[in-house]
Amino acid sequence: WDSDADGDGNLDATATFSYDDQGRLIAYDYDVDADGFVNTLYTITYADNDDGTVSQTTTGLQQYRDSLETFTYDDNENLTNYTVDYDNDGSIEYIENATVNADGHIERMDIDRDNDGTVDSVYVNLSWNDDGKVMQRQRQNATGDVINTDSFTYDADNNLRLVTRRDRADEIMYRMTNTFNDAGDLVTQVTDADADGTDDSTLTINYDAESNFLSGE
Repeated sequence: WDSDADGDGNLDATATFSYDDQGRLIAYDYDVDADGFVNTLYTITYADNDDGTVSQTTTGLQQYRDSLETFTYDDNENLTNYTVDYDNDGSIEYIENATVNADGHIERMDIDRDNDGTVDSVYVNLSWNDDGKVMQRQRQNATGDVINTDSFTYDADNNLRLVTRRDRADEIMYRMTNTFNDAGDLVTQVTDADADGTDDSTLTINYDAESNFLSGE
């Protein structure tokens, strides 16, 4: 099983299923980034009971890498280069490189997901507000075809109030709305993941009087 959820031609996740001679699922491996490293493993075992029924036991394992990340910034504190060495073995597997325009804004981000020298996907910032906040960004494939376009709306204090994502047909496919307290802390985040008018998730964050984080739910 392979997934390319955003249609950019690059796999976002892969899964492998194994079965026994009776056609029963006995193992399930999930690679969340389709980068060759299995993040989740499930093993299913079966036992015949005396009453003729079968008991099933599922064991899960999460794996994490001892990775090394590097961040490079320019004089304007723009992140211009980001790399990941997933195994911390001296070999870089993932690279992001930014192009900064004459105004000091990041105009483009090229992503090479497997460090093979070929750009896999591109993010292009199209416009900024007077304070340098990105107002519109496109995700493109390596040939420049638009995959989706994000629009960002800010309040007078430059808090990000609304994010909308449109597909290639200019139909809204995602919406996220934020609210903030007087101190500028995020209080609620409501997500409509498929833009059908129904909220799919709501995050509520609580702070103390000094704006220190207390809890999120």
